[in-house]
Amino acid sequence: MVRTSADASEECDALAEFYDALNGSLWKVTTGWSDAEMLHRNCCAAYGVTCDANGHVIRLVLADNHLKGAVPSSVGALRSITTL
Repeated sequence: MVRTSADASEECDALAEFYDALNGSLWKVTTGWSDAEMLHRNCCAAYGVTCDANGHVIRLVLADNHLKGAVPSSVGALRSITTL
């Protein structure tokens, strides 16, 4: 399945909510995670995010990055994710 611009927007929005919910501004590494960057760039380039060949988020690995809080339900938009 090839990613559409609607999919891309939904997945990037979900990652932006994840960042906000887990105190992203206090993370050890925040490269590519600010809302402005995610809206203007490919969110697959954000630190700890891995996407498949079609541009869908498949992994989110942020161990030891000072995340704190509850994972928001919006991560459900990451339909192809296999590792969180």
